[in-house]
Amino acid sequence: MRDLAEATQADGQEHRVSLPAVVLDVWQHAPQQTQSGFVLPDGCCDLIWHRTADGQSNWFLTRLYDTASPLEVAAGEHYCGYRLRPGAVVDEATLLAAVQHRRDPDSVDALALLSDCASLDPGLAEAMACLADASRITTATRQLGLTERSLERLVMRQTGRTPGYWKQLARIRRAARALAGSAALADIAFAHCYADQAQMSRDFQRWFGITPSGFRRDPALLALVAAPGFDYNAPQPIGVQISTRKPLISAT
Repeated sequence: MRDLAEATQADGQEHRVSLPAVVLDVWQHAPQQTQSGFVLPDGCCDLIWHRTADGQSNWFLTRLYDTASPLEVAAGEHYCGYRLRPGAVVDEATLLAAVQHRRDPDSVDALALLSDCASLDPGLAEAMACLADASRITTATRQLGLTERSLERLVMRQTGRTPGYWKQLARIRRAARALAGSAALADIAFAHCYADQAQMSRDFQRWFGITPSGFRRDPALLALVAAPGFDYNAPQPIGVQISTRKPLISAT
């Protein structure tokens, strides 16, 4: 684990901490008015602290999302999340028992607990990176020196999902992020190895429940898919800027 730096307040809303290797991101969301939208599949599980508008708080671990999931956040609610890297294994019982008595999300404390209670197998991390970057699963197996059956066993055993699932998730997330630019949909489909624009559109409906054109018109969705997730193209941070302004969902 990287050394944890002491968290310091910058302006009353933001501070910087260093992340243990198993943690990908830290986020907060505290809307001033009720918001409804969706949580997008990102290949990650999160440890989340939640405080209701009337001050009741609890901690929980999220599951992997296979499709976009609707969510409503009421005015005055507060969420703080610790996003684990794809494939992280968590001692859920020990972690939740350790945090449940904590009424506030002290980041340094929570990150230290995650460092103790969560881990990421280096072999799996390498396999996931290859799946995200390779054009085909067979290419990933050659890079890893594994048979397809061995790769399937490794990934399924530790994530509960197939190599094909992870490959498709990486592709759809990258295609979705490309919508922030001005490229034509057909060009985006070609660049991300879809047979044609129609196949990409079906993939968007399957994962996100919306067409590529609709996704492109929604700034909140574009911001949400740009957040860290199953994407090994993005720089891996040594620290994170925590902000109450960072979105949890796409607001509608």
